[in-house]
Amino acid sequence: MTIAETKISGRQFMYSIICFIQASAILNAFISNITYQESWLVVIFAFIIFIPSVFMYGALINRFKDKNLIQIIIQIFGPVLGRIISVIYLIFFLSITMFNITDLTDITKTSMLPTTPYIILVMMCILITAWAVRSGLRVLTIYSKMYVFLASFIIILSIIFLFNVIEIGNLFPIFSLPLKKYVQGIHILNAIPFGELVVFLLIAPNVQMNKKQTYKYFFLGASIGAFSFFLTVLRDISVLGETFGMFVFPSLVAFRLIRITEAITRIEILFIVILIILLIFKISILYYVTVITVSQIFNLKKYKNIVLSVGFFLMTAAIVLSANSIQHTLAAQNGAPFIWVTLQIIFPFILLLISLIFNIKSPKEESK
Repeated sequence: MTIAETKISGRQFMYSIICFIQASAILNAFISNITYQESWLVVIFAFIIFIPSVFMYGALINRFKDKNLIQIIIQIFGPVLGRIISVIYLIFFLSITMFNITDLTDITKTSMLPTTPYIILVMMCILITAWAVRSGLRVLTIYSKMYVFLASFIIILSIIFLFNVIEIGNLFPIFSLPLKKYVQGIHILNAIPFGELVVFLLIAPNVQMNKKQTYKYFFLGASIGAFSFFLTVLRDISVLGETFGMFVFPSLVAFRLIRITEAITRIEILFIVILIILLIFKISILYYVTVITVSQIFNLKKYKNIVLSVGFFLMTAAIVLSANSIQHTLAAQNGAPFIWVTLQIIFPFILLLISLIFNIKSPKEESK
């Protein structure tokens, strides 16, 4: 049984995954000052290593077709231990939602509304995303395809306009860093953004797709999103070179170098607008799964009644507790990935392993 009865198509699910990763492309500063000009190589290795996790998520979805991640945890571990573990996931979802709200408000304040109070920007973000969450999953994801094509168009257009300042030599040399730098970079990317795809296990019961389509759409969504991330990092490094690791928002700096004519500059506004759209989409997804998790823990029949309450908590926490983007980057480079990967990859693997060993399935699967 799903709390939200709205159904979306497998393609909407796929495009939502792509949008989710594209929204994180701006955050390549997570690895820029660790792996520097070799960050493009780290993105490739990180996604290759993450591919088995994509199929693991697909296997969990197919084994528990009518259950989301929280329901799976409660079925396997029981109502008491299961809800304790679910609370840990709730804290995780709240954390990454607050981090993304911070990123959105920081880049909006930095690039567009420098004199607007931080609290106003956070309130605007919560109001917009709360409306999207209350409208339901179908409304939330209905424009995901358009966002993907728009973001992809902006990426390709930026590469064309920056072609005169692109230096391929900036991508070399390779394998010149200590091994631990590559390991750290790969680990970070497997937590942010690839590991964050675990949130789609909360959405999966509301997607209309068969077993083969589950693997297909999850893999295609993750692959296309990862390729967008790769192109973004490749562009930024080839343009910024050794200075790539010096900026909080390397992509924004790269866009500011675009000069179509003497009269047409400030083209970065296109980048900022699509980034804000993508981040609002990502925050809406995170907000949605957070609300679903709360509803599941307290066994609520409807999730819409608590949307504003959760939003008020997110707003308060984002204002009081959330760090700025520089501190966010430092957190993402140090402690956060070690904790998050446990919830994103290791624990879902344990769930799948236990379900296989003890032949635990959803009732729908057992009746087949």
